Amino acid sequence: MSELEEQIKVVVRARAIASDFIEAKNKSFAKWEEDNKSVIQAVVDVKARLDETEATLRELTLQAYAETRHQLKAWESVR
Repeated sequence: MSELEEQIKVVVRARAIASDFIEAKNKSFAKWEEDNKSVIQAVVDVKARLDETEATLRELTLQAYAETRHQLKAWESVR
C-alpha cells in the first residue's frame, strides 16, 4: 500500500471519529436546550424588556436634551 493510500485511510478514520463526536455534541446540546427551555426563554424575555427600557431611556434623554440643549442638564433631569 502506498503512503498516499495509507494517508487516505487515516483521514477516513479521523473523519469518522470527528463525525461521531460532532453527532454526540449535537445530541447533548439538543437535550440541554430541551432541559433548559424555561431558562432560555427567560433570557429572551429579559433581553427584550431590557431593550425596551433602554429605548425609553434614550427617548427621555433626547427629549431632555432637546428641551435644555445641554447634555449635563439633560442627564441631570433624567436622574
